[in-house]
Amino acid sequence: AQMEKAGGVPREELLKLDRRPKIVKQITNLIQRKPKEARIIEPVPINKEDSTIGRDALLADIRQNLDKGLSTLLTGEIGMGKTHLLKLIAKEKGCLYLDSPTPIRQFLQKICEKYCPDWNKRLPQKNRSGVKEITELLTGVFAGCARKETLIIDNLDKLRLSDVGPILSLADYFVILAAADETKERLKQVWWKFKKIELPPLDSESEKALIKQLTAGMVIEDYNLLETHIISLAGGVPLAIVEMANQLSGHPKIKDTDVRELYHESGVRYRDWSSLLFVVWGAAMVFRFLALGVHSFENYILAGFSMAVIATATRILRSFGRR
Repeated sequence: AQMEKAGGVPREELLKLDRRPKIVKQITNLIQRKPKEARIIEPVPINKEDSTIGRDALLADIRQNLDKGLSTLLTGEIGMGKTHLLKLIAKEKGCLYLDSPTPIRQFLQKICEKYCPDWNKRLPQKNRSGVKEITELLTGVFAGCARKETLIIDNLDKLRLSDVGPILSLADYFVILAAADETKERLKQVWWKFKKIELPPLDSESEKALIKQLTAGMVIEDYNLLETHIISLAGGVPLAIVEMANQLSGHPKIKDTDVRELYHESGVRYRDWSSLLFVVWGAAMVFRFLALGVHSFENYILAGFSMAVIATATRILRSFGRR
C-alpha cells in the first residue's frame, strides 16, 4: 500500500509480487490489523544522579546513624547502589568523598588538603613524611574538636592489612560512612568500628519505577515487553537496570528486537556443585574398595567408571565457569 501511494505503482502489478497462498491472502484481507503505535514515556522531572528509588528507608537509617555519630558500613553485592548512596550523602552534607583507601599515603593527603591545608608545612620532613606522621597530624588537629567531621570512603574492603592502623585511628576522630562489597575476615578489626547496613535487591515496584524514570522520553514500541525483559535480567540490581537503559538510549525508536537483544549477567544465578561432586566421587571410591574386598570385579569396574565420569564432569564445569 505504501509503494502504491508513494510511487504510483498500479495495484495489479503489486499483487503479482505477492506469492502467498490464496487462502492466506483471503484470511489477511478479512482481518484488519493496525500497526501498534509506539509509546512515549513522559519525562520524570528529577535528576537521575539524585534518584533514591527503593532506597528511601535505607537513606533515612544512614542519616540517623550519622547524626548520632555512628560510623556506618554499607554492604551488599556489586551493583546494589552503594557508591551512588555514598556520593548522594557526600553531596548532601558537603563532606569529603574518597573512592578508595589505597594507596594509603595519597588517601591521607587528600584528607589533609580538605581539613588541614597547611599540612605540608607542619610536618617535620615535609614531602618525605611517612604515613605515621601524617596520621598523627590529622588526629592532633581533631583531638580538641567537640564535633566530629564526616568522612566517606568507598571500596573499604580494598584496604591492605598493613594499613589498618591509620584507619582505626581516623575512626576515633571522624564519623565514617563507608562501603564494601564483602567484609573480609582479615579486616575484622575495621568492621568492628562500624554499624552495618545491608543493601538488598530492589523489589518489583521499585524496579518498575526506576525503569520508567530511566526510559523517560524514549520512543518504545512495546513498553510492557521492555519492562518485563529488563526485570527478568536485572535480578533487582539497580546498576544492571541503569546499564541496560543506557544501551537503549541511542535508539531513535526502541523496537521489540532491540529489547530482546538486551542482556546482563546480573540476572544469571550460578550454583556451585563442586562440594556435591566431591562427596559423590568419595562415595564411588569407597564403593570401589568395597568391591575389591568382596572380589566383585563387575562392581569394581563400575565404581572406577563412575569416578572417571565424575572427574570429567568436574573438569567440564570448571571450564564453563572460567568463561
